[in-house]
Amino acid sequence: MAVLKHILITAGGTTEPIDTVRRITNMSTGSLCACVYDALAARLSAEREAFTKKGLAFRIHYVVSETAVRPDRNYHLPVTFYEVSDAASTAIVLEKILADFPIAAVVHGMAVSDFTTDYVTTRDALISELLANIEETIAAAPGAPSATALRAVLESTFENPQKKLDATQKVRSDSDLVLALKRTPKLIGLFKNHHPDAFLIGFKLLNNVPEAALIEAAATLGDNNGCDLMLANDASKIQNGRHAGLLLKGRAVLARYETKQEIAEGLAGQLLSAIGEG
Repeated sequence: MAVLKHILITAGGTTEPIDTVRRITNMSTGSLCACVYDALAARLSAEREAFTKKGLAFRIHYVVSETAVRPDRNYHLPVTFYEVSDAASTAIVLEKILADFPIAAVVHGMAVSDFTTDYVTTRDALISELLANIEETIAAAPGAPSATALRAVLESTFENPQKKLDATQKVRSDSDLVLALKRTPKLIGLFKNHHPDAFLIGFKLLNNVPEAALIEAAATLGDNNGCDLMLANDASKIQNGRHAGLLLKGRAVLARYETKQEIAEGLAGQLLSAIGEG
């Protein structure tokens, strides 16, 4: 009986609701990870006999955002798609997959939102509330309130204003708005927490930075989350058919790529070399 190797791929960009019709999103299309799936399927087709002799079979768990590009199913590489929308739904789906299957490798290419909506209010309402709270603090103080006291008033008001708009409805567009965002949990840490021996490929995208800064940022993310390899991209070098990328092991550059296809084939080769032994 063949040993089934489970591979998890995340792809696309998540979106976070502002209200019932407006969203915060990012530019990720998911096309690179679709290419990774295609490259894996092509390698498994070309080397089918070798993997059969090793007693190995492979299955993909493909977590994909609603609007992302999806690869066509290839019979050489069975795939199950799991559709997600925002960071919260992505976390729920990932936790379930990681709990239910012995994941051998992860390609975490999804651009998960760094922020989600905390609240929406009007600019005038927030200014009025800030002024009222400051005036109340001044009136209650025996002398001039300290900077610490005023800061506490400002922080409290910004963190939890009383006149928030109802985001379960379409927010009216007849006033200038203040949109407060809060950070979302970093999901890349889930993979090694559940499966310490899984082969993990992480991604890091910056924009128009020196190569040394890109390498350092990607390597730090990889170090902090137990990544075996990191793919580092600069958004300024992704245009007109070019998709430059650096494949890193720690801070060492293992390969340089110029197209999505080169990246996909490189990642597929690294992944199968890491887990494709009987």
